[in-house]
Amino acid sequence: MQWIAPTEKDLATDTLEKRLWAAANQLWAGAGLKQSDYSEPILGLIFLRFAEVRFNARRAVLSGHPSPQPSPSGRGGDSELPSPSGRGAGDEGAARLSRRGSRVDDPASYIEQNVLYLPAGARFAELLQLPEGTDIGKAVNEAMKAIERDNPHMAGVLPKGYQVFDSLLLSNLLKTLSTIPADLEGDAFGKIYEYFLGTFAMSEGQKGGEFFTPTSIVRFLVEVLEPFHGRILDPACGSGGMFVQSARFVKAHQTARPPSSPALLPGGEGSVAGHYRGGFDFAGMKERARELRQKQTPAEEALWQMLRDRQCLDLKFRRQHQFGGYILDFYCAEKKLAVELDGAPHATEARKKVDAKRDAYLKSQGVTVLRFENHLVFDAPEQIFTAIANHILPLPLGEGRGEGAGSYSGDPARELSLHGQERVDGNVRLARMNLAVHGLEGDIKHGNTYYEDLHSTVGKFDFVCANPPFNVSQVDKERLSAEVGTGRRYPFGLPRTDNANYLWIQDFYSALNDTGRAGFVMANSASDARASEQEIRQKLIQSRAVDVMVAVGPNMFYTVTLPCTLWFFDKSKAASPSRTPSPQPSQWEREQYRAKQSRHSLVHRRTAYLSTGGSCSS
Repeated sequence: MQWIAPTEKDLATDTLEKRLWAAANQLWAGAGLKQSDYSEPILGLIFLRFAEVRFNARRAVLSGHPSPQPSPSGRGGDSELPSPSGRGAGDEGAARLSRRGSRVDDPASYIEQNVLYLPAGARFAELLQLPEGTDIGKAVNEAMKAIERDNPHMAGVLPKGYQVFDSLLLSNLLKTLSTIPADLEGDAFGKIYEYFLGTFAMSEGQKGGEFFTPTSIVRFLVEVLEPFHGRILDPACGSGGMFVQSARFVKAHQTARPPSSPALLPGGEGSVAGHYRGGFDFAGMKERARELRQKQTPAEEALWQMLRDRQCLDLKFRRQHQFGGYILDFYCAEKKLAVELDGAPHATEARKKVDAKRDAYLKSQGVTVLRFENHLVFDAPEQIFTAIANHILPLPLGEGRGEGAGSYSGDPARELSLHGQERVDGNVRLARMNLAVHGLEGDIKHGNTYYEDLHSTVGKFDFVCANPPFNVSQVDKERLSAEVGTGRRYPFGLPRTDNANYLWIQDFYSALNDTGRAGFVMANSASDARASEQEIRQKLIQSRAVDVMVAVGPNMFYTVTLPCTLWFFDKSKAASPSRTPSPQPSQWEREQYRAKQSRHSLVHRRTAYLSTGGSCSS
């Protein structure tokens, strides 16, 4: 495998991470706290800095600015809003400004976009500008309380023990955190957050492993599972790393086509007003639309023959329809749905920006845009009709959404429904902060998974991804006796040995729906355990759900030197015909064999990456 050198931006981020860690250590040394009591407050400050960057970006959109424009004081507030004189003349302009200003200060306008609303007094920039002599710790505590008050889903999550820190050291740390560039590309904030999680895990020893799994391990599990969309469960979720990597997988494949789903072009959130074609320039929108109807491309003409006269789901489509300053290829007013056919010019970067701006305007007017390449009209028209049908009759999030269900948006908030459970209360808070840092929401519950099935998991999930604690003893199995049997959490029985590994394994198996897949970390000893555990393992194999197992060498984890094994379940295998000897394999068997070989080759490639070059740092 070829080694790829890190980019300058990667190296810059690494340097920033180390500088931030050094500054945080100074605060810790001055406080005299245990590492376990120190990590949460520091991560809370990083969280607040990140939250303000996202808040300012959303506020700028609501206020009409393309980017945040802080006031000279750096405090933000109403001074960031445009003045009436800068927004046009007359009562109409003032009215527009008034309406926009009301949304700027409405928490719902932020929360609906998975952005935390930061009230006045709870913004990082304001804490940074507090005068000398102020009790900084008390001010930060009050800021955290105010954020929880205006964002009810974060209630009880944010740390509030900042008064134990020296005000001067705390002020210096805030200044250091303020040097994090607000325009970091990609998920740099999330990477910084995870760097601190991983570093705390290493410094805390065995306890650190309770809330952090190395990113390389998590990434490997997710890449094999391929969670394009559906319900994801982690019943030992720690700080939520499995969910974050699943969201990254979805984002990384925004322009990719998930298995069996329509080959949609990325529409973007987003000019040329209308079209320009054939060297003609048209004067006036109505005339332009009329001319475009007369000069349809071959793809447009073919699709119109399929859409006209309510042939598609009894929907009335118009061709070359004027909407605002744009002309849409095909438009259904009843469903506010635009269908666009794109040729080669739309693949250029310049045209993508134009299309994104156009689509953003249409979205602001409640119009959904579906984009398709021209060739699909002739090569696979069923994909176009499937996408239209999935828009008109969408499936509820997480209900029966296996591969190929619905059109693929590439937006984790739309594609993934995240469900976690965690025994340690502090880790629950870390998980919820971690999700918020990445613009995600999930249903994270506090409870002991051995005795509490808080998500009623049996048969409910498309994916399970987890790294449970290994070789746990002294689980009260008498409390679990009612959950043994077909259709329950422990369908293959309880192990007689004092070890919880096969409790976890059955938890993962039973949570999957009929086509669900699971990937999880497990102690090596579970692979060859004897007695009652061997009996359970045999039943698992007979269920035909065990897909593949991958051996991982020692020293892959921060706090555990022992090797482990990655297990993968695929319940869809059980639905395939049993393997009976046949002198001449059927066509179905040949296809299944080829698909299996392809899937395993993917696993092997990723295993090679993990063993030879995969980084364990976060």
